[in-house]
Amino acid sequence: MMVSSVHSISKAGYFVAIVSTTVETNNPEQEIEVALNMVGKIKEKFITISERFTSTTKSNDGLFISESFDATSHFENETETVLRLYTEITGKELDLENLPEDVDEWSKNIIYEIICNYEGDKE
Repeated sequence: MMVSSVHSISKAGYFVAIVSTTVETNNPEQEIEVALNMVGKIKEKFITISERFTSTTKSNDGLFISESFDATSHFENETETVLRLYTEITGKELDLENLPEDVDEWSKNIIYEIICNYEGDKE
């Protein structure tokens, strides 16, 4: 993924590139070498390696745990995790069709609904 001043993320003429992968060898920087070469001249580079965690069980005690972020840069999997957790917490799927004009009020209602469902499970 590459963003620039068009996205208000960098000075004009500069780009911020994100290259990520799931590490498969003992030399992760070499794994992304081809992608880094495609980016071109790099002014500054940051290499970060993060462990990835996943929950091994479903919640049966009101504790809902998400997975760590994965190597994708567009957060598609994280969005799916949030939707899955919403369903697990409330017992129904989140309907994102026909949202009300006042999204802030809608958000408050969703949060209230999650809290009420969770509080109801404790009784």
